Amino acid sequence: VGSATTTSLSLSWTDNSDNEEGFKVLRDGAEVASLAANSTSYTDNGLNAGTSYSYTVVAYLGSTEASSSQASGTTDSDPNFVAAPTGLSAQSSGTSVINLSWTDNANNETGYVVERGGAVVATLGANANSYSDTGLAEATTYTYRVKATGATADSDYSNSASATTRSSATSDRLLVGYWHNFLNNSLDQNNPLRLSDVSSEWDHINVSFGEPKFGSTADIDFVLDNAIYPGANGEQEFKNDIAALQAAGKKVVLSIGGANGTVILETTADRDVFVSSVVGLIQEYGFDGMDIDFEGSSMALQAGDYDYENPTTPSVVNLISATQSIISQSGLGSSFVLTMAPETFYVQGGASSYGSGGSGAYLPVIHALRNQMDFIHVQHYNTGCMIAPDGQCYSSANVNFHAAMADMLLAGFDINSPAGKRFAPLREDQVLIGLPASPQAAGSGYTSVANVQAAVDYLITGNKPASATYNLQNPAGYPNFRGLMTWSINWDRFYNFEFSSNYRPFLDAYGSLARGVEQEEATFQIANPLNLAVYPNPVSQQATLALEVPYSQQVRVDVLNALGQQVERVFEGALEAGQHRLSLDATGYSSGLYHVRVVQGSQVYTLKLLKE
Repeated sequence: VGSATTTSLSLSWTDNSDNEEGFKVLRDGAEVASLAANSTSYTDNGLNAGTSYSYTVVAYLGSTEASSSQASGTTDSDPNFVAAPTGLSAQSSGTSVINLSWTDNANNETGYVVERGGAVVATLGANANSYSDTGLAEATTYTYRVKATGATADSDYSNSASATTRSSATSDRLLVGYWHNFLNNSLDQNNPLRLSDVSSEWDHINVSFGEPKFGSTADIDFVLDNAIYPGANGEQEFKNDIAALQAAGKKVVLSIGGANGTVILETTADRDVFVSSVVGLIQEYGFDGMDIDFEGSSMALQAGDYDYENPTTPSVVNLISATQSIISQSGLGSSFVLTMAPETFYVQGGASSYGSGGSGAYLPVIHALRNQMDFIHVQHYNTGCMIAPDGQCYSSANVNFHAAMADMLLAGFDINSPAGKRFAPLREDQVLIGLPASPQAAGSGYTSVANVQAAVDYLITGNKPASATYNLQNPAGYPNFRGLMTWSINWDRFYNFEFSSNYRPFLDAYGSLARGVEQEEATFQIANPLNLAVYPNPVSQQATLALEVPYSQQVRVDVLNALGQQVERVFEGALEAGQHRLSLDATGYSSGLYHVRVVQGSQVYTLKLLKE
């Protein structure tokens, strides 16, 4: 290979044959020229600047060929060449803003041009690597690309990236994420994520973690990482960021425990230290409440503690009491946010065994605090297979596992202990699923977006996907299923916002919850003083509502649809003490889930009714 320009390379060779028909010139293995016999040179044009190429020259006579050795050359660099940006990502932030970021690969650009849908929306200066596109329409998908501009020529375009703005009619289904108060491999080392960087897609932000001080299992401390919030003003900036998130309608809670924070309240003295330390942290930083994320030896039952409704293990009893005290002493009143993030072994594991060790050990805590707990997001990751109500042991990271584990909390499940009890279901709006935001975020359990969406849709609508074999205990589904949690917000950023950008609009599309219905239904599920029953269920035409009233009183019976809207008033009037049977004509009802609501004085009880 001889002389070079920015777009050409000159080749020359010695013709050692006296009978060839011609020569072929191959560039990087592909023929680029066919030359006459006796040729000894060729100039290859139309090449890219600053690029290396390999050549071979082949002499041929009929089907007989003889190749030269390979030679390589590099075109001259173009001083006007501008490298294209790469890694463009788009992240929705609310109803009217999409944030873009990219990698600046050029060192000679004069600026950047941002295009939306093929039209220029911004011209930026040199070295730019981000842009916020504002004033957008809500619930709309936008596609972007970026190029660098040069003195005489522009770069190629970056990859395309799309994002969808949120709807102003967003649902109250939740997207919950954990925020790292530490540095790890999730891009944190070179670009720490502050609370001010958390996108508006998240509803609840769990600050990770409050952990026991050295030498204690009860005295909780929170030490802000000064690599994330450096300097003398770091603490105040952190508090300001919490306040800013709260002003935007977000909840920021302190998560207690984690994988490394062993919390054991063995004595009442431990309990009191725990209460004092947690209340102090909540008040100092302005947290909205606490998340109980106890793992490992933090949650274990003593041998023979078989009754989840009446636990005897001191550490469990003290945790329940401590949490109630924290709520009452926090100064937050009814706005206190209480959430839990157990692993499946400590909850659904109670279906396999209960009464010693960690299996199901969270159940008494969940049950005792069910009226104070806002929601629970069991970690559907870092787990082996789990026994479901159908007796099957489902492995994680698929539709069956997610549907079965959530179904156990939504419909209840039998606990495998000598007490022979069944765990009472939680309200539908108290149940979320916890997932890793990327394959790197957990040891196991990362699930494709398609499978997560299939599982959630199955839970909400009851529409069983083809990939599922598990049958929900309530075939109609759970329309008030609350949402998704992830470990973590940081890992979501690392994985190009796959979690938040996909699941925020997905959850919003299901609309708001039918508030009130599930709260009332939970009251019935725990206690049923009227001995209510509706049959047949499912019903095709006529159903009977059986109830028993203890004394003469006014009773009202309504049928509500899945959104909590009244469909029909079945009965309103006085009933004498005793057993009664009321007829319900469901002939005109559409197929789906209904709620039969019985109002007795100030008490409200609800039953589910499925119309075929």
